[in-house]
Amino acid sequence: MATIDPKKPVFSIGVAADILGVHPRTLRIYEEKGLIRPARTDGDRRRYSLEDLRKIRLIRHLTQGRGVNLAGVSIILDMLQIIEAQGIDYTARLYPGINDLRF
Repeated sequence: MATIDPKKPVFSIGVAADILGVHPRTLRIYEEKGLIRPARTDGDRRRYSLEDLRKIRLIRHLTQGRGVNLAGVSIILDMLQIIEAQGIDYTARLYPGINDLRF
């Protein structure tokens, strides 16, 4: 079985929402708030990658599991980006189940 490139945007908004167990509107809100930036097709349809889905799972964990509001999530994601630029992957420490999304 072939593996999916984690950076390749292949999932439509409906499929991504189904996989994550959220309403498509939730994904649109995250995009409006600048928390995620899905790729767009030539017809301007959203496409999500496995990396996008993992990031959304982290956002859901922070909001639903840890009680962080979306402004706080934005700050956390910015800090994680700075930490990752230093070669440190801290995401798994914040959410141990982040990598459980497999195909």
